[in-house]
Amino acid sequence: MRLIGALIAAILVVLFVVVLPVTIWAFNVQQALFTQATSQRLLTSDALYTDELYETSSTDLLGYLFINRIEGSNQPGESAWYVDQFFRNLPASAAPDVAGLLLPPEWIQDQFTTNLQTTFDWIDGAPLAPDLYFGMASVRDRMQGSTAADVIRIGLEALPACQPTDEVQIQTLLAETGGPDTLPACRPSDVTLADRLETAFAEAAPALPDTIPSQDQREQPLDASDEQMWFNNKVWIRVLREASFLIFLLPVVVLLLIEIMIVRSFKALFGWFGWALLLGGLVTLALPVAILFLPTAQAFILDLPLDQLQATFVLLGVLDEIARPILFQGIGVTLVGLVMVIVAGSMPRP
Repeated sequence: MRLIGALIAAILVVLFVVVLPVTIWAFNVQQALFTQATSQRLLTSDALYTDELYETSSTDLLGYLFINRIEGSNQPGESAWYVDQFFRNLPASAAPDVAGLLLPPEWIQDQFTTNLQTTFDWIDGAPLAPDLYFGMASVRDRMQGSTAADVIRIGLEALPACQPTDEVQIQTLLAETGGPDTLPACRPSDVTLADRLETAFAEAAPALPDTIPSQDQREQPLDASDEQMWFNNKVWIRVLREASFLIFLLPVVVLLLIEIMIVRSFKALFGWFGWALLLGGLVTLALPVAILFLPTAQAFILDLPLDQLQATFVLLGVLDEIARPILFQGIGVTLVGLVMVIVAGSMPRP
């Protein structure tokens, strides 16, 4: 009978070694996602604002912020139209550098921080949906300053040289005597287009909305389906956040089952619990060690496609902030387990 009990206890120890790391990992991920202080610290980490962030998101972000956003952008020859066409023609290879100038890391961090505060106000408050937006005031300033010249130079240099027919179309547009409805996606041989674009940036910048989406767009009432979606999301987030600490009941229950099945003395208590905590702590450390020291083994991921590789580095930068508390918690659990095993070994047999 004791043999059966020991076998069941051993199975429970294995179960504990699996449950404990998953519990600690899940708790810390939840803390990072749904706790404002942890999220704030994560968003201010330099590990997040790397070149890989611009590589993976700059094209979509520039398109969202500048295409069809300025009044007159659909009227050929207008300054707003030139700005709109510039971003439509911008090659993906030049987008990270352009975004780095117009949307520097401090701007992105400020947008993240502002919208993070708005999101938690929504979670804890009465609004039906979070009032999320990008503030464009400082972006307008950069469009009217010396930054615009660098942006235009980078964008045009990334385009292929114009064919003669394209040169004619561009000159016709610049002369305001007609021309195509779209700006040819090429680099002319002279600087006239660059000069016109620089003027267009300066003239169109004041018409760029203060925020994107604009205040009027954000004040429009939600339809029934969107309202229900935001309400469901808020409920789920609140439930997950409030129930996060209850997840630790799982490893506690497993330890109690071990105690019921096999423990008949303090020596057995310290021995079984000690080995369970020691092994569980070591397995817990596997995730943070892999994340924090992965740069030493980058060769294993360098064969990924470029977009996946960039996304991997961005994800690792975010996970770095999650891994650090897991590292300390895993070390703590491991040390407690080691001490209990040592104490159990020093105790006389009952």
